[in-house]
Amino acid sequence: MGTINDIFLFVLNMSLTATLVAVIVVSIRLLLLKRLPKFYVCFLWWILLFRLISPVSMTNNFSLMNIAKPAMEEDISISYLHDNISTIPLTKMVFDSDISNDSVTSASHTINNADSDWNFNILLIASIVWVLGIVFLVVYNMISYIRTLSQIRTATICRIPIINDIKRVLKIKRDIKIYETDMIDSPFVCGILTPKIYIPARIDKRQLPYILTHECIHIKRKDYIIKPFSYLLLIMHWFNPLVWVAIKLFNQDIEMACDEKVISISGENTIKEYSHTLLSFGIKKNVSFFGLYPSFGKSHLAVRINHILKLRKRPTYEKILVAIFVAGIGFCLVTNPSISQAKKITQDWKGGHTQWSDINEDYFYKGSKVEALGVEEPKYDNPVSMNVISKDYDVDNHVGIDILAYEGEMITAAESGRISFVGEEGSFKCLIKIDHGNGYETWYGNCKEVKVKETQEIVKGEPIAVIGTEGTGPHLHFSIIHKGEFLNPKEYMDVEFQ
Repeated sequence: MGTINDIFLFVLNMSLTATLVAVIVVSIRLLLLKRLPKFYVCFLWWILLFRLISPVSMTNNFSLMNIAKPAMEEDISISYLHDNISTIPLTKMVFDSDISNDSVTSASHTINNADSDWNFNILLIASIVWVLGIVFLVVYNMISYIRTLSQIRTATICRIPIINDIKRVLKIKRDIKIYETDMIDSPFVCGILTPKIYIPARIDKRQLPYILTHECIHIKRKDYIIKPFSYLLLIMHWFNPLVWVAIKLFNQDIEMACDEKVISISGENTIKEYSHTLLSFGIKKNVSFFGLYPSFGKSHLAVRINHILKLRKRPTYEKILVAIFVAGIGFCLVTNPSISQAKKITQDWKGGHTQWSDINEDYFYKGSKVEALGVEEPKYDNPVSMNVISKDYDVDNHVGIDILAYEGEMITAAESGRISFVGEEGSFKCLIKIDHGNGYETWYGNCKEVKVKETQEIVKGEPIAVIGTEGTGPHLHFSIIHKGEFLNPKEYMDVEFQ
């Protein structure tokens, strides 16, 4: 079940980024509704679609994602929630001063284990609900799609000469077939590989040029692909209400952008007649397929007509300024923050050593956080027999110490606890993490022949693995972490290192 949790967290991180993009685009849309042509607004919505499917992007110091100050990973992806979220303790305990340190550590360790299991269960339930929601929406829309196909299966192809003139004006080279049926009340485009235009039977011939021009613009702009794709992303992010709002507005802007193009081709003197055409189809019952395909008079009728009536010819300088503005905002939305500007310091594995991509001296915890609980600072044993450091803490951003060891030597647990992780991470082919309670962890890198497994209880001095020979030869990479912050191991060990 770990895989489904990881996928859900991956989608959740993308959804949080997309939420910020959606808020910014909606704000721009509201503030500059009359100034921005809808084609440019659609460009900003395409960035939202990108954010809904990809956490990775190039970095930029002026990225608007800096507003949220997310953590940045080495692969230039944004992260708000991390893979080890299920190990974050929910419980905070306060102990009386007369309780022994061993009792405090044991009790805290037990509580943290229970909290970790509880967090994991919550995440698992959320992941299952997310999958069930996707299944429901997919089934619902498959049924709706099949119903639509059944309505148009009796449609007959019709020859309309004016389509050739429209294709020439729009510079469309592909063949476009037009089908007529009495089973629908509003025109729309259907088909992914070969889009076709479906129109109602007995349509008013005076309205036909507007209708076909509108639908051909959809075909030229590939809206018959973009709309279903946007809805697939909506299904993946169904739990986010802002994504529902954003996709609805995006579909509305797609239709309004086509309306603008029709008026620019036919002339401003046709605005009233085009509005009447929209109204005549908008008041009728439409085929129900959840807006998957571009439709002439399907939705947002009042908003579209009001927008059309306010259309005006824009001077060239205004078009240039709007294009520059949208391009600038788009660039700042599509890029991620620089790693150096990320709020949290993120891990960068190089040469078998743990380093940080960004140095923030205030971030590294130097004191004891357990003093508030009346508990002495923990002291850890040396996991190996030698006391020679080959690479010290905070040298070249090193967040642990490398202790020389004999080849084949056994690594022992520096303190009692529970094995929280065993496996490959970053450049370490084998890394072992031990949770000691109270938020303390020790990490053992450069291991082989592991003797323990995850969730296993371990006693101080018990063998956990054999020294590996990666990187600079036989040595142990040893780190001490307290609540996600790296400590200087030498200050927490009863060892005189050379």
